[in-house]
Amino acid sequence: MSTRDPNGIDQHTTGAKMDADKIDMSLLELIGDALTEVCRVMDYGQTKYTRGGFADVPQAKTRYSAAMLRHYFQEKNAKYDAGDPFYDTEEGAPFKGKLRHDAQVAVNALFRLQCALNDEAKANSGVQPKFKHFVDFKNGY
Repeated sequence: MSTRDPNGIDQHTTGAKMDADKIDMSLLELIGDALTEVCRVMDYGQTKYTRGGFADVPQAKTRYSAAMLRHYFQEKNAKYDAGDPFYDTEEGAPFKGKLRHDAQVAVNALFRLQCALNDEAKANSGVQPKFKHFVDFKNGY
């Protein structure tokens, strides 16, 4: 993929930024609240299990599909007079049983996708891919 400046500035000219053909990751800002809920579920998950452990689950596609559908139907089929149907009752500090089913659907869909991408990368290279971290929080950048 070739890159270019969206304003047509030559790459060797001051002010050029060769990002016209790159994915606009700032689109994620449009769903910041939803991503916060996704991270809330993942934060709980790394406490309940391990950080990144989802990538090593055997039969991941099947199992994360099942989990995704369980949460989808738990929300869809909830009795509205039996409390708030949008929240799971799982407990774990600091979540106090307030993990949204729809956020858990999203997390399971993302885990399923990431495991599929990992499997494809492994099939193409023969090597299990490592996690790509955008920010190294342990080293402060």
